[in-house]
Amino acid sequence: MGIKELFLRSPVANYGKAIRSAPREVIFNLNVILSAMLFATSAIPATWDQGSASVIPSLPGFQQQFHMSSGANAKQIKNFVSLVYIGYAVGAALSFFINDRIGRLWSYRLYIMIWTVGQLVACFSPGVPGLYASRIISGMGIGALTVIGPMAIVEIAPMEIRGLLSAWFSVAMVLSLFISVFCVYGVYSHIAVSRLQYQTVFFAPCILMLLLIIASFFLCESPRWLFLVGRREEGIRTLVKLRGLPSDHFRVSMEIRSIEDSISKSRGGSGEDGPPRFIDIVKETFTGWSNLRRLQQVLVSYALAQLSGANSITSYFVPILSIMGLGGDTKRSLFLSGMYAMSKLFFCLIASFFFIDALGRRKSLFVGITLQMISDIYIGVYIKYKQQNAANFASSEAAIAAIFIHAFGYSVGLLILPYVFGAELWPDRIRSFGGALGATFHWLFIYGFQYGLPSLLSKTDNWGAFLFFACWCFMSLCYVYLMVPEVAGLSVEEIDALFKGPWFNAFRRPKQPDAIDTDDGGEGNLYKPMLLASRVIMQQNSRKKRTSEGAPRSRAPGSRIQVACINCKERKLKCDAQVPACANCDRHGLTCLVEDPATKRHQPRNYTDTLEDRVALLEGLLQQMQQDAASASMQALVTSKDDSQPTGFKPKEEDNAVSDLASKVGMLGLHYAAGAEPQYLGSSSTFAFSRIINSSLRQGAPGNPPTTFGLSEGPTDLLSPCPLPSYEAGVALSNAYFQNIHLQYPFLHEPTFRNWEMKLVGSPEAIDTFGFDPIPLFFVNMVYAIGALLLPNSGSLPQCIELGYHRNSKKFSSTADPLRLELRKRVFWCAYGIDCAAATTLGRPLGVPLQEVDSEIPMDINDIDITSSGICVTPRSSSSDPPTTMSTAIHVIRLRCLWARIHSSLYSDTTLTSSTHTSHTLTEQLRAELEDWIATAPPTAPRASDALSIFASRDWFDNNYNYSILLLYRGQLTDSKGAADDVFMECLQAAENICRGYRRQYIGRSVNYTWGALHCLFMAGLTYLHCLWASPAVRETVRHDSLSSTCSDCTIVLVVMAERWKGATPYRDIFEALASSTRTMMVNKNCEWWMEPASLTLLDGLDQEDLTQWMADINDISMSDGIDRLLTGLVGDFT
Repeated sequence: MGIKELFLRSPVANYGKAIRSAPREVIFNLNVILSAMLFATSAIPATWDQGSASVIPSLPGFQQQFHMSSGANAKQIKNFVSLVYIGYAVGAALSFFINDRIGRLWSYRLYIMIWTVGQLVACFSPGVPGLYASRIISGMGIGALTVIGPMAIVEIAPMEIRGLLSAWFSVAMVLSLFISVFCVYGVYSHIAVSRLQYQTVFFAPCILMLLLIIASFFLCESPRWLFLVGRREEGIRTLVKLRGLPSDHFRVSMEIRSIEDSISKSRGGSGEDGPPRFIDIVKETFTGWSNLRRLQQVLVSYALAQLSGANSITSYFVPILSIMGLGGDTKRSLFLSGMYAMSKLFFCLIASFFFIDALGRRKSLFVGITLQMISDIYIGVYIKYKQQNAANFASSEAAIAAIFIHAFGYSVGLLILPYVFGAELWPDRIRSFGGALGATFHWLFIYGFQYGLPSLLSKTDNWGAFLFFACWCFMSLCYVYLMVPEVAGLSVEEIDALFKGPWFNAFRRPKQPDAIDTDDGGEGNLYKPMLLASRVIMQQNSRKKRTSEGAPRSRAPGSRIQVACINCKERKLKCDAQVPACANCDRHGLTCLVEDPATKRHQPRNYTDTLEDRVALLEGLLQQMQQDAASASMQALVTSKDDSQPTGFKPKEEDNAVSDLASKVGMLGLHYAAGAEPQYLGSSSTFAFSRIINSSLRQGAPGNPPTTFGLSEGPTDLLSPCPLPSYEAGVALSNAYFQNIHLQYPFLHEPTFRNWEMKLVGSPEAIDTFGFDPIPLFFVNMVYAIGALLLPNSGSLPQCIELGYHRNSKKFSSTADPLRLELRKRVFWCAYGIDCAAATTLGRPLGVPLQEVDSEIPMDINDIDITSSGICVTPRSSSSDPPTTMSTAIHVIRLRCLWARIHSSLYSDTTLTSSTHTSHTLTEQLRAELEDWIATAPPTAPRASDALSIFASRDWFDNNYNYSILLLYRGQLTDSKGAADDVFMECLQAAENICRGYRRQYIGRSVNYTWGALHCLFMAGLTYLHCLWASPAVRETVRHDSLSSTCSDCTIVLVVMAERWKGATPYRDIFEALASSTRTMMVNKNCEWWMEPASLTLLDGLDQEDLTQWMADINDISMSDGIDRLLTGLVGDFT
């Protein structure tokens, strides 16, 4: 195995893969980064106090005020140093009663204010009693802050970087430690001896913390706490901000579900909202086996951090330097303290980026504790030899280095990780209590050690204390090896599984990979919950088989190559390859996984057998059900044959006809959804809809008995409502509808629909409680039915006219509420817009002339601002106003009305007698309206997810603008009198823009290719070629590279369309032939070319039969208006 392969399999490489596989919006999310930084600053007061308290007694002003002779005397300053930790413990314990009541942000603000009060008391204290009281008050705020900070970070952090963000708490601690020491150093050097010396040190951080309180009002609350107290909607909005993904994104949906499941499970299904009762929290913490294990790991980790001696060295740094014989004057001691603090800052940064998540929790602890143990041993031995005057200069320098190595080990292991464990190991329901309990004992441990360290040093002749610390470091290594599981990269919910089972098996229970992992990058890791569920099902099936057979079975010899499982390979144990689990994995309760040689994925040993068994079972059930359905159908047919069949009726032929019709419906869906995967035949495809047609026609056909389609066991007399999808899936569908389709056809009122959706889909028994109301059921199903949005209902406009929707709403009813009147206008203009688009494309008359319509345009207002009781805001009236959800739809209505005017004014029979002058004048007026339309287009609104279409984008507006130019001038282009050169140039440019726009928007994107898009592109391509053939001025202007680029753009899109939709093939073929001939013409444009009927055919020698067949194929599909004249002009009349 090479070095490269070793690195690729290392924890650091795996960590890099996990970071890269996560969505960029999650990792580089400004909201989560700033919020984590804010909560990390809750560590500043703790280490500001710790760093300043270790050196502030050295200030002459402090010594004069409080009558202390020296800051290097450990016994004299121990009360000042250690009393604050009593406040720490009290504040940490009391924080539990506040954290879940007022939330993480308000708790953060409250605790800062308490700490600030203590600092101010210290500033103005007249004597030692007041100073000691201020230490306890400040400690209460600090202790509570050390609980809320790590807890909040864990709750908002993505699992890929949870350790990294949690480590920022410790980074903030050592940064504050460094600044506080140098603050004292600066005060000592530049401020005269007075009370102002220590007052500056006490008051300076208060300014920063008060500014952070102001900043907290602009950052995010913990979404887990919001879910815990029943504020679900606010929790979802906050989680969306923190992840940078829409609420219907799979990752966000799964995180929401896991949070709710965790909370529901911890409540025992009671369904109660709000913070849990204290007695329930205590009971759950101290009676749950896994929670007890969490508790011991948190408490022991905090205790071992103090027993390793690192905090004691920090707090008594100056006295310890004196003991080692490395001290000096006050200035040197302060400088060394500052450098020590700075080194811890850099060590914490290194640990946060390269150890905690990258290397893992266990390995980081091993590295850090080992370095501490070695350093403690050396320092102890050095002090012993120093006392005997046997230490030389080199050993003294090495002793200083050992102190800094000790700081590095502490930063990598026992400084950061106890805080991480204290926050991330607990379930949501008891996280606040667990964090408060752990922090309380943490500060009590520190108080005991800080108070007792001077005695420990004196009783052990100074050097023995460091050997004492080294012994505890060795015990820490044993503890981590046996009892600390790896939790790096796991979600908060997945950690729970690691704490079940025996306590002393952490070395046998490494973090297991998923049964079937994904190496595709992107967001493959988001499917972890599904894969875990699959693994659980397979494990259950395998256990059932083993139980029924009485003993594990081995594979038949030679059936498959036997390989050792992952667990046995890692432990270098002999694997017996039993199914479903080897003896080693079965004995330790582990999932027995093997590596697939082909895919390198980890999967259960009996994975293939399980799949084969399931496939065989399903095939058998399918065959049995088909036989039962066939026999039942034949029996019903024989029974009703004599009474229901007319003479000569052939059931087989009728069945074939019905099935053929259903098949055609399915194929039609494939044609019109050509942009989708053509082989997809799932529930949202038209083949599923064709099954409904098949069943309905069989039920309605004379002489046919009602038959069921699929695996149902017989006909039913009453159809029940179709089962709706899950709430998350339904919201994803409705979000896609309102973010894409509703912008173009806003005939629904979104708040009303959301209310229906919540009642119908939001709860397990929603349909029963809602009483099968047909109106909500209809609209919810129709919004969810994606296929229903592909084709417009041809009868919608006549129905609107019959209902009088094309008339002014004031004539409708004076008592109608505003919401009903507004929806009446929206329904009509949606139907009229569809009719205008179809009429101008196909060249048929409008369903109703525009002059017969006096209905008002809908109001430019958001759905949420209109209710049945009235209008809440003033509608948008200027293009400079911010757009609403209706702005784009209203702008499209204006365009459709302009098309209707072009269609009726320039191309209807009633205008044939109009003069040329009148026609050109009207054309210029319509062009001016078109320019005003594109100039006032609303800005594109940001969407919460990837757009499912290009509608309402700037490219969409530009394409429609250019297409409208072609509609406006196409009559002049094909007029026998010819058009002006500037008209040809404008149409040529518009056609070129359309071809390039389609190439840019449609190639490489998941956009459906519709017949309307084919018509628009083909018409633009033909117009471009026509202008070249018909206008010498255009030919002289157009460069060959521009011609080649435009023709290639149009051809490429047509080729892609033809690959997915056979109906586009003749369009592709005829354009390729025309484009090739045009290129030849442009190369030889020095000759005198002019457009003549059939000239292209004669000049290029194109096969007339091919052209005739292509034209016939296009005519079969439906020749759109305008294309027939252009084709006739280019290739002649083949009809």
